[in-house]
Parts: sequence; structure tokens; C-alpha cells
Amino acid sequence: MVVEDEITSWIILQRVLESAGYETLRAATLEKAAEVLSSHQVSLMLLDINLPDGNGIDWYRNVQQNPNLHNVPVLFVTAEDASEQKVRGFSAGAVDYITKPFDHIEVLARVRTHLRLRAAYEQLAEMQSARMSKLTRTQKMLMPDPGTLPEAGFDVRVAQINGAGGDFYDVMQSGSEVWDFIIADASGHDVDTSLWTATLKALFHEYASIVNTPEEILRQINKSLLKILPPHQFFTVVLVRVNRKRGTVSMANAGHPPVIRVDANGQARILEAESDVLGMFPDAIFTTTELSSQSGSRLVLYTDGLVEGSLNIHAAIDGLAELSEQTRSLEACEAIDIIRIRQLESGSIARDDTILMLIEV
Repeated sequence: MVVEDEITSWIILQRVLESAGYETLRAATLEKAAEVLSSHQVSLMLLDINLPDGNGIDWYRNVQQNPNLHNVPVLFVTAEDASEQKVRGFSAGAVDYITKPFDHIEVLARVRTHLRLRAAYEQLAEMQSARMSKLTRTQKMLMPDPGTLPEAGFDVRVAQINGAGGDFYDVMQSGSEVWDFIIADASGHDVDTSLWTATLKALFHEYASIVNTPEEILRQINKSLLKILPPHQFFTVVLVRVNRKRGTVSMANAGHPPVIRVDANGQARILEAESDVLGMFPDAIFTTTELSSQSGSRLVLYTDGLVEGSLNIHAAIDGLAELSEQTRSLEACEAIDIIRIRQLESGSIARDDTILMLIEV
């Protein structure tokens, strides 16, 4: 699109561009430019600075949020060669400029360069999007669907802010009527962080066995992670074993938010746990808890994104426990959605990955 009020300049630019195979749209005023943008997708804009209804640079500053201008390179057109004018244009977000009188070869060279750069940027964005989609699908495959393990007796909700993230859960049967549940949160939020969750899953499946207690499993995983994790990378983890044959619950915590237990009568108890994170310290201390599995009780596991949006994280955890009490009489699939919605309404959910899991003991 060419935003130019002088008919001679417009004709010159139109001929130069269309002779090279480009389609052109013209707007003689800023008001007309806004109308064209509302109905057309443009690939590049040549924007005159001095127009009848205003300054092109000031106008562009105010309309950059227009979705039809997203990633559109803007070259301002000026009869002045003053550096101050150029600086104003660049500071407004323009990528280049052309001066009057026009040099036909220069105009085409600048237009082609910025169209190629835009095409390269879009191709890179598509590749990144495809990579993220593939990574998201892969990570989802690492976390089992509750519907495929009905005998495990759990439901879960996962929300990743980048499609794939550092929050992770897994469930596996380690013995007859014995189930191990793990929820983890990797430090950091970049794409590479999500790759470490695959490593954690592999280690969990390597060491999760009825012959190892939850604490022993975490110690073995910690020993392996110390050898491979990069500096400052770590996990917070809670590992819960439900033994329905013996009627017991065993859990080990590694720097993770406390598990909430809701008794059959609806009373919630926060199982406080102070412990070290996983993958940082060779002599890490993990908090262990042993409980009798009261019939009809429920365990609530979650990652910190579910409670970190509040200014007072302890109050947010208390609120989560209260919601768990209020929804105890509901089926897990219904209760889990209500809890998430209420946490969101209360402002307790941060702009972070979140996992919420309910386990029927």
C-alpha cells in the first residue's frame, strides 16, 4: 500500500512497483489509509510523512496495534534528507525510508529487501510454531490420560502457557493395587525446559518399583539428575504412592507445594512439607509422610502456578483446601473444574503452567 497525496509521486511509485509485478493500493490521506487497512491485508507500506490530514509518523505510532499491520514493514517517504526526520521515523517503528525524487532502482531494491525479510520472518515463525506444536503433542503423550487408567482413580487438568512447559505428571502401577503418582515442576519456562520432563519420566519409570519407597525413588532420580542437569536447572516434585491393598498412602516431597488430603467427611488437611528440590544437592533431604488411606478420602496435588497468583501464597493454599472441602461430595471430574474456576476467579492462578490432580484414595 502506498499512502501518498501527491498524484505525480503516486503514479511514479505505482508504475515502478507494478512493472516489477507487485499489486498496489493507494490512500491519499491517513483517514483513507485506515479504511484500506480495515478491509485489506497488505504486505508492505510506503508511508508519506506530510499528508493533508496529519503527520504520517505520528499516525503510524498510533495505529501499530492494528492486526492488519502485524509484521508489515513500513518505509516512510520524505522529501527531506534531514537525519532528525529519519530518526523519528525509525523510532516510530518504520524499517526504512525512501526520499524524493525517487530513484527507481533504489525503490525496488528497498521494497524487495523488506518483503524478503518479512517472508523469511514468517517462515521462521511457521517453523517455530510447527516445532512447538510437535513438542506440545509429544509432551501430552508423555502424560497419561485418566480415561486410559480408570483403575488408577484420578482426574487431572493441565494448562501450559507455551503449549509445552515445565509442569509434568505421570502415573504408573508399581504393584498389585499399588499406584504411584508424580507431579513435577521444572525451573524456568522456556521451550528447552519442557524437554527435561521427558528425562524425568524416563527416570521415574526406571526407579518406580514396589521394592523402592517414594523417598528412595526420589533419591535415585536425584542422583541421576545431578549428573545431567545444567547449572541452576532443578525440579520440585511430589511423589505419592497409594496402596489400596494395604490401605496406606506414602508420599515424598522435594520442594513442592504441600499435598491436601480431604477426608471422607469433607475435612481438609494441608500436609506441610519442607524439603530440598530435586537435581541440585547430592545430600538433599526429602520430606516423607505415611498415612492410612481412609475410605472415601481424596488427595489434591498441584503445581505452584495454581496458588502463586495471590499475594499471600499461604492464604491461596488455604483457599484451595477450602475449595477441596466444598467439592468433596462431587465426582472428581466435576470437582476439579470447579476448583480451577474458583482459583482463577480469586486471582490465585498465576501466569504460569498449572497442573491440578485429584486422587480418589
